[in-house]
Amino acid sequence: MSIHLFPHSRCHESIIKKVISFFGPMRVYLPWMMETPEVFNNISIEISRPPAYLTPGDFFMSMLAEYRTWAERNHDRNYIELLKFGPADKPTDNKTWEIRKMLGHAVESPSFREKDVIMWHLILHLAGDIEEKRLETDKLLGELKYKKAPLDESIEDSGDMKDLLTDLDALGYESMLDETNLRHIFEAWFGLFGGYLDRNESLITYNRQVMDYLAELWDASCLKNVSTIKPSIGFNVPDLSNHTHDVQDKIQTENDTEKILIEVKDLITSIGENPAHKLIAIDKLSHKLDNANQRTLSKRALRLTVRYLFPIKDKFLSAGDMILRRFFNQTIILVEE
Repeated sequence: MSIHLFPHSRCHESIIKKVISFFGPMRVYLPWMMETPEVFNNISIEISRPPAYLTPGDFFMSMLAEYRTWAERNHDRNYIELLKFGPADKPTDNKTWEIRKMLGHAVESPSFREKDVIMWHLILHLAGDIEEKRLETDKLLGELKYKKAPLDESIEDSGDMKDLLTDLDALGYESMLDETNLRHIFEAWFGLFGGYLDRNESLITYNRQVMDYLAELWDASCLKNVSTIKPSIGFNVPDLSNHTHDVQDKIQTENDTEKILIEVKDLITSIGENPAHKLIAIDKLSHKLDNANQRTLSKRALRLTVRYLFPIKDKFLSAGDMILRRFFNQTIILVEE
């Protein structure tokens, strides 16, 4: 069973390699007219685009270019928020105003949900831009952390520099994506790709905000516990990405701890068949992994946090929480290095 990258159109290469080495093939979803990032050119990655009837139109790229220019000029406004609120009452940019008129006109079109399709593509393209900037920032911070400063030997206390790097690293998505934007991104992603998913799929994210937002929505909406099962389970798995497939298979069959990892993987990817039973089993195995003196395969392990979203009756959901319905009976997996 494939796992599905959600809702990202970008990803660190190191995370991709580790995820594939543990779970196997992965599906990545890209909107129309978005170039495939080099990192996704992997035999174990399947790229999916929206159905043909959900193309945004020939004029979309010029519209996207205008939105990007507009976003760069409006640093005081949230990048994706621009799509919701549009220009000021007295727009100074005629081209920007034309974009809004185009979007407004699209709803009158007889074609299927044309306005929504355009909006969904704009949101995911702009979200991809945000992710690209974040990856570039991560790369720069990584280089700074491991690069010895020229004046290191003459500086008695480099704590200020370390604090600065920590603060910069903490900015990340938090300065770009709030809960409202995440909801818009989720709606756009499911609008374009939701038809590809069945029940009991595994959605994988590397953004803690995605997991935390869904967990908070579910916890707040579930007025009465639907289960006494531990809702979120976290544990570390070794990095096998530097080994060939043959070596990976040998390691996973000859080492007792690795046999546990195989069992954990099988349980995660089939939680939906019997959620209560399998979550209990994963929880027990996760303790074995954390307590075991497992053979160190790499200095860098992968941290997995697994959460299954049990269904909640509509009467317990507010209008703003209805997006949760898209995630019921799905497994959300957070991966962190």
